[in-house]
Amino acid sequence: MNITIYTITYNEEEMLLFFLDHYSKFASRVVIYDNESTDNTVKIAKEHPLVKDIYSVKTGDSLDDSMYVRIKNSCWKGDTSNYVMLVDTDELIYHEDGIVEYIKSNEQPVYRCAGYNMISESFPKGGESITSQIKSGVFDRFYCKPVIFNPNIIKKTDFELGTHNGRFYSETSELIPTESELKMLHYKNLGFKYRENRHKMFSKRMSEFNQRTGAGIHYTWDTKTQKDEFDDILARSSKII
Repeated sequence: MNITIYTITYNEEEMLLFFLDHYSKFASRVVIYDNESTDNTVKIAKEHPLVKDIYSVKTGDSLDDSMYVRIKNSCWKGDTSNYVMLVDTDELIYHEDGIVEYIKSNEQPVYRCAGYNMISESFPKGGESITSQIKSGVFDRFYCKPVIFNPNIIKKTDFELGTHNGRFYSETSELIPTESELKMLHYKNLGFKYRENRHKMFSKRMSEFNQRTGAGIHYTWDTKTQKDEFDDILARSSKII
């Protein structure tokens, strides 16, 4: 089974190797849209055999969610893979029995994942998979995203900002995503300092569109608000994988 992963990156040098390690276990290729990274993101991507294409996306050094959703509604068109997955670089699709095995057992046009906010008190060690190190989190309906689909059946998508929801169309009708046992593991809370630094970085890049619509407003939260949320997730977390 051929599976293509699509992601948009900005300064993901710390997370990208974990991302590529995870998807190399079952994906055929990764396609990256890089949004003006200033660190080693592009270098890491170019050196990895799974990454087949890297496209440069210019937004004037700003975080523009309207651009992100345009990419996700179009990047997969013309792809003849069995399935595509449209994920952020901190989002890992997971199933205890294997992704390919699960999909082959009940092939559906579109899957909605069960979303989890994963958490740890420190950043994971290099050289080991992130799923072997960080196994705890909390269920989060916000991350139950419908981001896995068969591009040979789906001909049009209409994603909402952040791809938290969307509509899917075949040549003849709208198709409803199938609720699945596939887990979306959201690895943002990798120690509070890592989370805080990422939020500070994105808060400085908020585009006019994001400021006007409130998209990505959580990046602008003050330290106390962020820490309160981090501590709440940590306190409620339990073993997920």
